[in-house]
Amino acid sequence: MATSCKPFNGVKKYDSRLVIGISPFYEYGAKWWYCDPWCKPKQGDTVVFWFALKKNIGNIVEDVFRKLDEIESRYSDEIWIPGTETTPFPDLRVIVMFKKDSTRTLHDWGNILCEVFNNECELPYAQREYVEWLNYMGADKDWAVWELVEYKKSAKPTETIRLTIRNCGRVPGKLTVYAIDCKDGQYRLAGCREYTVNAGETFSKEYELVVKEEVDSWQVLWNYWGIPSCSEIRECYPPSKNSFVEVGNVAKPTIEHVKMVCEGKEISSGGTLLVRRSATVDVVVVVKNEGVGGECAVRVWDADEEKAVATDSFYLNSNEEKTVKLHFKADKNRNLKVESLYRLGSDWVVYDSVGC
Repeated sequence: MATSCKPFNGVKKYDSRLVIGISPFYEYGAKWWYCDPWCKPKQGDTVVFWFALKKNIGNIVEDVFRKLDEIESRYSDEIWIPGTETTPFPDLRVIVMFKKDSTRTLHDWGNILCEVFNNECELPYAQREYVEWLNYMGADKDWAVWELVEYKKSAKPTETIRLTIRNCGRVPGKLTVYAIDCKDGQYRLAGCREYTVNAGETFSKEYELVVKEEVDSWQVLWNYWGIPSCSEIRECYPPSKNSFVEVGNVAKPTIEHVKMVCEGKEISSGGTLLVRRSATVDVVVVVKNEGVGGECAVRVWDADEEKAVATDSFYLNSNEEKTVKLHFKADKNRNLKVESLYRLGSDWVVYDSVGC
């Protein structure tokens, strides 16, 4: 799919000078083409309003961005502006994504955006201080068009946070949601999820913090476009002992008891396992589901090699308790912990852990 407008003068002409530096448009490259100014854009369309300027706007750039924020707020039921940038060209590129079919033409929207330059677009060229020309650039690709509906930025550890986001576009979009808690001024990652939100679909989840260590506050953050991914986010924060779950919609396998036996000798329920020779380790875990019925798992996790050395998965009804027995061969010293998990879509999510 692509911008629905017809090309200017009926011929699709690309301009290699226009490369947007903001992801994911940067990955799209120099494939923007001139649109018919009298086109009325459709829901899901992406258009770059490209202002070539007579002079650099460094002295008024903050005022320009402030006015653009005001315009986006005023027309928030119709448009979303995911990014704006200036270059030494000099120029101003305003990326506009349409949430619904518009009754206005691109020319009309250009005049609205031209408020940032005191409405000089309609003036004769000689009377303009900033605007050289304005073009409307379409794409041969669609992206998700996001609308934030409901969100509470931060909460006490005992409070829940609801996040509601709508995809107003024509294609599915990736959404990365992650939780950060704060203890003594340090922010730590309490978990991360990746979702797909279909076109026209509203994503709405309520989350709660599973508190294993007291903290001052916590918050739920998100990224559109699936950038960065959860693996990249994990590199940005130290891990928290806490985790976050969806309220009322998931299993909550809580570890009640752990026993580890190595060659007939009981060892600690998690931490450093010292092995002089190849040995068999037996693990007994008692887990109780304090959430809704669902698929659960228990695993012994090697923290050094970041891999499971033993795993068992099963279904637990709400309030059901299960004793899980695992065993594995150990041929070297290991830093171990026992984790319980629940299934979220195609992913397994850690709910509780004991050990290092």
